[in-house]
Amino acid sequence: MLNLKMLKMFLAMLPVLLTTLPAVATMLPADMDNLVSSAESVVTGRVVSLDSHWLDGTGSIIVTEVGFEVDEVWMGSKQQPGEKISVRIIGGEVGDIGMRQQHQPTFKMEEEAILFLKVRGDGELGIAQAEQGVFRAHGDKLWGHLTGVKTLSGFRTSLEDSKQNHGRQ
Repeated sequence: MLNLKMLKMFLAMLPVLLTTLPAVATMLPADMDNLVSSAESVVTGRVVSLDSHWLDGTGSIIVTEVGFEVDEVWMGSKQQPGEKISVRIIGGEVGDIGMRQQHQPTFKMEEEAILFLKVRGDGELGIAQAEQGVFRAHGDKLWGHLTGVKTLSGFRTSLEDSKQNHGRQ
């Protein structure tokens, strides 16, 4: 039986115990407004190349340069249909060594995707909101991280509404 003195001591130590637990990386879900406000452009495209390599020599981190051919531009004007763009993703495989970074998207050759793009701090093109800025569609079915948007037509409507709310083109 737990006596009152022990309970008081436990409650007094609880804040210390909670701050020593390992941190868990959690990503807050991004809604369409978050995605639109954090992206400079939205494009549809097809994966045309995957090049994984060590970023700073063997033993550093593995990155993958994902080449996309842009099919359509749904927001922004930096990319054009038919243009080939490259996006760097943390993770990939070099030889028999593989690395994955939590919340980073993965891609396959010839895969089609909708990308929310931004220019990263190093001047290179990146995906806004990490894995949440990537969607896959097949027909009118949509896969991605937006809750409540399950069809491509619903996605387009939500994107257009959000663009208007943010004064984006």
